[in-house]
Amino acid sequence: MTLHYQSLARLFSGLTADLFKSRLGWPPSAVLCIAAGLSTFAHAVMATSSTPSGIYAGVFLCGLGFGTVWPLMVVVAGDLFGTKHLGANYSFYDGLSAACGSATFVLLLPSFAYDRRVDENG
Repeated sequence: MTLHYQSLARLFSGLTADLFKSRLGWPPSAVLCIAAGLSTFAHAVMATSSTPSGIYAGVFLCGLGFGTVWPLMVVVAGDLFGTKHLGANYSFYDGLSAACGSATFVLLLPSFAYDRRVDENG
């Protein structure tokens, strides 16, 4: 179900960013921040909801927020680094965040948690 909401967000995120830029003068990075806030709010809704309708609302909002992020990352990379070498710049931008995230959540965090657990139990 989230896939459908992500698809809608991916389709309309560029249009939304263009409307914010033309009407309000906001850069695409502002829409990216709104999407991150929407995702945060969606996770809070899902975490505190005890009804199926609350969970569905959280899934809907999370799909919209997550789906908005990926197309706008390309636009933000173009704004930050220029469009002459957009492919290389975006690949570096996206690859660096994936590498840092992988190193943090796959290597450092589990080993830290494991070492701490071993120290507690002796």
